[in-house]
Amino acid sequence: MLNDMFDKFLDNMQHSCVAKENLSTDGSIDWNFVDSDMYSKWSVLLDGKTYTEWFDVAADAIEGV
Repeated sequence: MLNDMFDKFLDNMQHSCVAKENLSTDGSIDWNFVDSDMYSKWSVLLDGKTYTEWFDVAADAIEGV
């Protein structure tokens, strides 16, 4: 169940990372805006520790780290 939920989190984050309003003028991802979008959606489902862990893992996956 958690894996399915994380997959949805990652998918949602990928969409947030390409949203025009979440990109800097140079086209790079503005992680503060992505974090704001994601937190408003996911903070009701996840505790703060889990949200932070998932955000970091998903961001690394998106950046190819």
